[in-house]
Amino acid sequence: MTMTANELMNETVTDLKPIVQSVERDAMSLTKGNYGEYLKLLSQPMCKDVTTAKFLAIALILAGANQQGVRNALAIAYPETKTSII
Repeated sequence: MTMTANELMNETVTDLKPIVQSVERDAMSLTKGNYGEYLKLLSQPMCKDVTTAKFLAIALILAGANQQGVRNALAIAYPETKTSII
């Protein structure tokens, strides 16, 4: 069975929610908007290209991640995304 893009996004968001909740709950964050934690996720080998990283960034935001933190992490991992909208 092949998943549609929406189904894949919904499943990814569901899988990421516990991770995002844990990151956002952490009162001892060392980076603004938790970008350090999101950078760890966006720097994983599975994010081998900017398209995959953008997909993950959108899923993180939909799962409740700090939007600016995710955008900052994406801009660090993929500088070419600094001016693009996710």
